[in-house]
Amino acid sequence: MRRALALAIDRRAIIDTILAGQKPAYVLVPYGMVQPDGKDFREVGGNYFAENLAEAQRLLAEAGYPEGKGFPKLTLLYNTSEGHKKIAEAIQQMWKKNLGIEVGLTNQEWQVYLKMNG
Repeated sequence: MRRALALAIDRRAIIDTILAGQKPAYVLVPYGMVQPDGKDFREVGGNYFAENLAEAQRLLAEAGYPEGKGFPKLTLLYNTSEGHKKIAEAIQQMWKKNLGIEVGLTNQEWQVYLKMNG
């Protein structure tokens, strides 16, 4: 399910509409991390995945939730920030449109977020 959710997020759209000037994240390692040989880890390793809506929908159906039918409502938790709110709303809309999944949004102040989820 996590892979299906990850594949159904259009990171380029988030960059283009919310986070201008940033690079989309397709792995956990950011650009600028240097390997022992001095080469950039991201440039050598490439992307771990890319958006793939057809695969996301296939994985969702394989898990028993074709077109999101019967999938339990998710809640996306984010720390209080106008930028984070916009990203959470974009992801909420993408999952609804692309997978038929209902997602609620909950925000918490950063210190509360860390205490509750750290």
